[in-house]
Amino acid sequence: MLQRSENTMVARRVCGKLLTYGLIAILGVSAAAQSLGELAREERQKKASQSGVASPKVFSNLDNPPAQGTTSTPPTTRHAMPAGESLLQIDSPADGTVFNPGQTVRVRVTSQTGHVWSFVDVGSDIPGALLAEPAYSVPADFSITIPSDISLRRYPLRAMGRTAAGELAESAYIEIDVERLDMPVSLSQVNGNSLIFEAPGQTVPLLTLATFSDGQVLDVSESSHLSFYSTDTKIVTVDETGAVTAVETGAAAIIISYKNPNGPARELRIPVTVLRFELGLTPSALDFGKVPIGKSASLTVIATNNSVSDSQMRIKAITVTGPYRETDNCSSSSVLALDASCLITVTFTPTAEGRFPGTLSISNSSSSLPSEILLTGVGVK
Repeated sequence: MLQRSENTMVARRVCGKLLTYGLIAILGVSAAAQSLGELAREERQKKASQSGVASPKVFSNLDNPPAQGTTSTPPTTRHAMPAGESLLQIDSPADGTVFNPGQTVRVRVTSQTGHVWSFVDVGSDIPGALLAEPAYSVPADFSITIPSDISLRRYPLRAMGRTAAGELAESAYIEIDVERLDMPVSLSQVNGNSLIFEAPGQTVPLLTLATFSDGQVLDVSESSHLSFYSTDTKIVTVDETGAVTAVETGAAAIIISYKNPNGPARELRIPVTVLRFELGLTPSALDFGKVPIGKSASLTVIATNNSVSDSQMRIKAITVTGPYRETDNCSSSSVLALDASCLITVTFTPTAEGRFPGTLSISNSSSSLPSEILLTGVGVK
């Protein structure tokens, strides 16, 4: 009888977990995806901590392919049902409560309705944390133990469940802030102790590691204690997420600051150099104005070897997008000497009414980043 009772309890626990996993699959696809991103960050963190601080790295579009027409990616916004409209609520902890790595979070879930529940659980995207055991009524209390080697940042929690009538429910998100109480002894940057951009317009995210007195190295890139600022925003900018964008040719620095509530902040200075385009294009954009449908208009671009010392630069490829075509005398079989130029003629032939954007892109042997200018023209009757 004892063995049968134990088997029944185990079977009930397994069934409850399977129901929970099924609900998470339905309601928590975004959280699961974020967990995968978190695991990827942890993997980069491990590699960085094993290899130490890297040497200065030159960033190109191969490192960070730019999105069409954008310069940066906005942070993801979480959408959750307002607490007053949900069948479930998280009463504690309060949103924004700070916990230490290794600490156990006690989560209390309630409901303002009289529903009967087939199960209730708490989901999170805390990597390495085991799901709490499901409950079968509310109010219910859950325990989630935070791993000691976790990235320091805010993590969302939400309650989820299924009523006896089969209705799925989820609470509004709350967030807990996982932070260490002690200050790190040093900060380091996975991308190296300095940044070199090949040209203005490039963006790269910072990945910051903190080393603590016990030897532990943690990813603090999204820690609420971390802030960033640029010494010269005309040269380079940085947003609150640590995304650095090259603005203009020159030199500046990004200061990474880890807040200390009891004294001076811990800071890391990252020198930044923004190089000019190896291949310069004049003018910097082409506007063909209004062109009748079926007719053509042509404009010329001068491509110049702007490099400091590459007297053997070669034009590798020239491409255009949109209702445009190009002809040129930039031969790939001959070199473009220092300060030498070649000509590219772009022709716009609209086939319909409306504005037509396009891009002229020239790849060269000196840089992995192609030089580009925007094209625009309007087709009219």
